[in-house]
Amino acid sequence: MNQIESFPDKHPLQKDFDIRLIKHRAGRITLRLAAPNLIANLQLGGLANIFDYATRVAGNAIIGDCFIAECEMGIRTHTASKELIVSTTLTNLNQHLATFQCEIHGISQRSKFLIAEAHGTLVKIKMELSGVA
Repeated sequence: MNQIESFPDKHPLQKDFDIRLIKHRAGRITLRLAAPNLIANLQLGGLANIFDYATRVAGNAIIGDCFIAECEMGIRTHTASKELIVSTTLTNLNQHLATFQCEIHGISQRSKFLIAEAHGTLVKIKMELSGVA
């Protein structure tokens, strides 16, 4: 499993953002998000939704359907941007969990700038139990 087979179904992020997959390779994805009112979306808990969506998309390609078991998030700036670039990298992989590092960057005419970052642990939703009678 090293390709994205599905995206989180009916995720809240999908109704507020236009989401495009920019880059994908094993353990790393980059998404581009655009929204008519991006600042309002970020102020209404949108950062947590972005981290959840991006890490679950990356995790799906490696460990299957998963969820964030723990996460530490840091907000760096609230500067306005019409588009975001979200990058997620998975490390310490095994068949049931992975650690992640995720960054959200805003895009200006001349550069990109860090808005927020998070790291934590993804856990596979359905773990098959072997040897259980």
